[in-house]
Amino acid sequence: MKLKLLILFIYSLSCLCLNAQQFQEILTGSIVTANKPSTGCSWADYNQDGFPDLYISNINSNNQLFKNNGDGTFQEITTGAIVNSLGFSNASIWADYDNDGNLDLFVSNNPSNAFPPELNFLYRNNGAPNYTFSTIDIAATQTDANYTWSSSWVDYDNDGDIDLHMPDNKHLRTDFFYENNGDGTFTNISPSFVTPDVESTGVASWIDYDHDGDQDLFMIKSGRTHPDGGEDNRIYHNSLTETGNLAFERVYTAEMTTHFDLDFQASWGDYDNDGDMDVYLGNFDNRNYLYRNEGDSLFTRITTGPHVTDNTSTLGSSWGDFDNDGDLDLFVLNTAGQAGRYYQNDGLGNFSIASSSQVGTIVTNISNGQACANADYNNDGYLDLYVANNFSGGNAQNFLYLNNGGANNFLVLTLKGTSSNAAAIGAKIWIKATVNGVPLWQLRHISGSPTGNHSQDDLRVHFGLGDAEVIDSLIIEWPLGLNEIDTDISVNQFLEYIEGQTTNISKIEKEISFLNISPTPSNSVVNISYKINTPNQKIQLRVFDISGKEIITLHKGIQKKGFYEHRLDVSHWPTGNYYMVLENGANRFTKTMVITR
Repeated sequence: MKLKLLILFIYSLSCLCLNAQQFQEILTGSIVTANKPSTGCSWADYNQDGFPDLYISNINSNNQLFKNNGDGTFQEITTGAIVNSLGFSNASIWADYDNDGNLDLFVSNNPSNAFPPELNFLYRNNGAPNYTFSTIDIAATQTDANYTWSSSWVDYDNDGDIDLHMPDNKHLRTDFFYENNGDGTFTNISPSFVTPDVESTGVASWIDYDHDGDQDLFMIKSGRTHPDGGEDNRIYHNSLTETGNLAFERVYTAEMTTHFDLDFQASWGDYDNDGDMDVYLGNFDNRNYLYRNEGDSLFTRITTGPHVTDNTSTLGSSWGDFDNDGDLDLFVLNTAGQAGRYYQNDGLGNFSIASSSQVGTIVTNISNGQACANADYNNDGYLDLYVANNFSGGNAQNFLYLNNGGANNFLVLTLKGTSSNAAAIGAKIWIKATVNGVPLWQLRHISGSPTGNHSQDDLRVHFGLGDAEVIDSLIIEWPLGLNEIDTDISVNQFLEYIEGQTTNISKIEKEISFLNISPTPSNSVVNISYKINTPNQKIQLRVFDISGKEIITLHKGIQKKGFYEHRLDVSHWPTGNYYMVLENGANRFTKTMVITR
């Protein structure tokens, strides 16, 4: 831990000279001039041309699909049910539910209390050459309707297809959960987290927060129309990996389940680059919350910094490395006539507010903002941002902000599952690169849950890399458990990885794996890194000299799933060859370490 803090401190000092990222507001095109009452937005490359397209959900008005032309402009699609099914649409979420290689779309509808609940919309992508959409009746009966704020796609049972969680937001009906039958149909079921109680779930946010290989659930209870004005949030831990049985245990120890507030949204991201996913909660009438993941289903509330002390009416947020410096920044979308906020990460996990002179009108435009989502829509390696607005003073114009980029490097990945679901929802991607002279691990998850509120970031995986010239290691943890590693990857690329089929990527060991010893030869400090692929491994990491004598034990004991690093000072060691041995009883790995003067 001390080493990690030292590395982060050095890295943050090297980043102090960087300015916040400048955004250009795009003012032309129907993507920003349609002036409809928009509530949600979601990015996805539905036609597989390499450029993310945009879907906008509107209230009591036709929804909109914009095809990315690849030249910085968009063409509005005006034919087909996907843009002509009238409803009180709040949100949309993309996934490939039938595993045919084409992204499908689910739209959540949430009429006002004066109306009966509406059926939601499921659109199947018909694929090449025209990429049209067909309307699918997902409901077991025509009575399966509720007041859906946002819905989530998740492979909750690790069977290789995507299931659907459809919460109710208005304290009038129950949540619904649809298990994918694997043949293009669904069955309405009631797992333990779908109670018969009539409650108010804003967002069902699925994430493998403990890295045990299955998807856990965080339910945001918005408290809307609740007699007491609030409900407790819920965490359900999935024990499938540990026990072999699909079961969900409610977690009561996390502080974020005990506060009663008008939370409306959740955004997950590893903001401190410590290898686990943290969560930001947007609050409608109070300060927002940031909870740092400590492992073991424990989260620590962060109480200092403007990102958690500003009192704003927040409905959306989006993590992204907008300046490509190797850490996640945060855009927070506010409503009720308040401007958004851009919080820049300093590399230590501290945030500062960026001014309009630094980032542009992205933090001065007044709106009734409902949702925001990021994507690199012009493929320049820098994340752009879209904001959906509802009516405010007669104006409902949405905002598209083009990131003007800079000199920092990047990597963008598209993942395609074969045994896992085709969109690779639930996959984890790790990279290691030396940024500003400091070795740095970064983590991303591919999610089928809403980004913040009513939105979805692009399913492509984006990493900022600062001045790094090469990615030392890239590890993909596919949803069904296959782990693959690639090394020595050039920066500033858009790459595609197919589960188990990419020739330049190799499988890594089931339980433990050595990643790197560097530098070798060395005359000062050696950095050792390895990975625990399955939970709770009894590990020994030792160094022997050429005669077989043990020189030092770097670790002995139980370690959880994740990445580990040791920094070994060899400046006073005799010159010669040494052997680094990593073992857990079932596996033993040996690497040579050379000491020179």
